[in-house]
Amino acid sequence: MFPPLTEGLLGFLAGTLEQTAWKDEYLCVNATARGAVASAAGALKFSGAGAGAEWPVGKLGQNQPYYSANNKFALAVTVTIHAVPEDDDTPLLGARMDGAANTVLFGLSYTKDRKWKTKLDNAAAEEHAEAWAPVTAVQVALQMDWDDWSLYVGRQRICGKKYSGALFNSNRISHFFFGMDGTHTAAGSPNVTVANVLLYAACWAWVICSDCN
Repeated sequence: MFPPLTEGLLGFLAGTLEQTAWKDEYLCVNATARGAVASAAGALKFSGAGAGAEWPVGKLGQNQPYYSANNKFALAVTVTIHAVPEDDDTPLLGARMDGAANTVLFGLSYTKDRKWKTKLDNAAAEEHAEAWAPVTAVQVALQMDWDDWSLYVGRQRICGKKYSGALFNSNRISHFFFGMDGTHTAAGSPNVTVANVLLYAACWAWVICSDCN
């Protein structure tokens, strides 16, 4: 595990799991795990239908430490995908809005063709040319700077989008998710290990140039 930079750090999820609480090692805003989840070697492995975790942003109200992520953030995660999906695209991580619609503001999934696929709000999902490799640890970094979104895999920027919707007029980010969260309706079955989850209050250049080990 690499030591996290502490400047601007909001939260740090490693591999500490107590029942369903995925412990935040920094500011103690724990994520909630669901489904088949196992802790090992400083990481969590999600296996099978419904497996995943939610990390609250605005779900706990405006006074909780991560509420500033509604303006800008950097989320860096080291992931290892263990198996190629047989059919459906499988959610890896993203951010979901509050409100009755439970809209996925940003979602990253991986496909049976070993491609990455992203979706921003109500825009059509986009498959990217870059491929992922099974059983290979890679750092994924998602950055939001007001209405600018960037996604980096390893040292490569694979997605840059500008958000022009109106969701933030009346809604805020509810939570980040890893694998499946409680409101996913897709039939995906994650088989993925997630480690070194770092949430920052701003966008930092290190997340696009650091190694994952």
